[in-house]
Amino acid sequence: MVLIIGVVVVCVLVGKNPTILSHIDFNNSSASQENSPSNYSAKGNLDSIGCDMISGWSYDPDSEKDLTAVQIYYDGPAGSGRFLVDAWPHIVRQDVNSAFGIIGVHGFEISTPSIIKDGKPHTIYAYAVDSGVGHTLTELIGSPQNLQCAKNQSVTLPDPQKICPNIKTDSDWICVSGLGWLPLEHPILQQYSKQDLPTPNVITVYAKGVFAGGAWPHMVVMLGSKKLGEWDVKSSNWAEYQVVVNNKVNANLKVYFTNDYYNKKTGEDRNLFVDLINLSGRTYYSKSPKVQVSGHYISGKGCSSGILQTNELDCNNSYFEYPTKTGDKTSFGSEVSSWTANLLDAVF
Repeated sequence: MVLIIGVVVVCVLVGKNPTILSHIDFNNSSASQENSPSNYSAKGNLDSIGCDMISGWSYDPDSEKDLTAVQIYYDGPAGSGRFLVDAWPHIVRQDVNSAFGIIGVHGFEISTPSIIKDGKPHTIYAYAVDSGVGHTLTELIGSPQNLQCAKNQSVTLPDPQKICPNIKTDSDWICVSGLGWLPLEHPILQQYSKQDLPTPNVITVYAKGVFAGGAWPHMVVMLGSKKLGEWDVKSSNWAEYQVVVNNKVNANLKVYFTNDYYNKKTGEDRNLFVDLINLSGRTYYSKSPKVQVSGHYISGKGCSSGILQTNELDCNNSYFEYPTKTGDKTSFGSEVSSWTANLLDAVF
């Protein structure tokens, strides 16, 4: 892989760690060079594309520690081309961090979706999504690139133990519990009616923690009074925590931090950070002005509650409350909604 920064070219090796990701429709497909004097555009590089893998990196100078999403289109740029897949950074790229003097996770590698493995030539466009108002798109260096892959004639069903990783709002596909996403014309579906097939809700939490007092932060996901899942968040890097519910989400989801620790003498402070939750393809950011927070520490005020626009929980039994109740379509304020467009590769 080659990292291009201005006129500096750095050759690096890339780890292999593809992941399944969900599409965020930021409702804005215009490219941007710079949004305002105080808001710098996201940037990155499309390192390579192939029939097996698409890779590169992205980061936003205004939120360099956070994950910067990449949107990938084919057969035309954003606004006229067809959406292909979202890529979330999940690889530490020391070359990128060193080149820009930053920290965090900025590299991505994803499996090439089978929809473009049809024997036809395609042009691939990739954009970094800005974290500022409007979420403008900046085309990555190295984009577009051309790709043509031989058509795969065989159809392989996914692992029967797998759940549907995300929910896609497309009438031509359906999520089948235990099988994943299948096109409606797939032979296995001919014996069923669409109404008979279950469509579970998948909840994914992106969180990280601060280790202190001999333990990692403990996180609990609640739907009303029902506990859906709980984990020790044993990483200082962003990671996914996923749970599936087979019924409607008829209340607001809450993510709790239940084992706060602070040592005045040593300065050790155990905290939980939640960047976002994804509910069946819709993304809710913790910093949204629609998310209620209880238990964020503010100097001079102590453990505080309200619309605080933070991703940090500092107090015992503190929580984020996301507007996920059925019918509420708010995501990232009142402007952003997200829908999954990444399908299980094996069922294309």
